[in-house]
Amino acid sequence: MHANATKNTNPALVFFSSISAIRILVSAIMDISKDYLNKLKRHKKLNITSERQEIIQQFADKINLERIGTKFKPVIWKQVNGLLGHVRKVSDLYWLFGECERADSFSKKFFGVLKGTRLPKK
Repeated sequence: MHANATKNTNPALVFFSSISAIRILVSAIMDISKDYLNKLKRHKKLNITSERQEIIQQFADKINLERIGTKFKPVIWKQVNGLLGHVRKVSDLYWLFGECERADSFSKKFFGVLKGTRLPKK
């Protein structure tokens, strides 16, 4: 009996649970500060001239996407470039980007990998 009970879910319950999920999502989006997009636009546009600059901008965009609606400010290209300065090969940057995309949280993976590569203090 119990197996049949889980298979025959009430469509009305599924519908109303979907609506409540949508309401939660909309309220989270509404919590984004009104000037957040303006803050992003204020930063000087980067004139991308190399493949390295392009992938670093992709890192910044992905991190900023996860930061919407949080207490963290958006990162700028210079910050990400400073963090990735020790990674010399562009192929290594693409590998890191792929690893971060496969993770549950792009930012957590990104900063976690970088934290693991720091030299210990003497």
